[in-house]
Amino acid sequence: KDNDVELQYIQPGKPAQNAYIKRLSRIFREDVLDAYVFGSLIGVNAITYEWQIDSTTVIIP
Repeated sequence: KDNDVELQYIQPGKPAQNAYIKRLSRIFREDVLDAYVFGSLIGVNAITYEWQIDSTTVIIP
């Protein structure tokens, strides 16, 4: 409410509306959660931050 964010749920019977989130979740799980053994929540946050930077950086040759 403070940031004027409105939740929009997917329509029943339309699972394709959730495809981008499912793909992001799968990629994050494979690249980060399945690839490391974490000792603390701070370690999860640090690696997640690095992954976010790497995955959103576009390299133009």
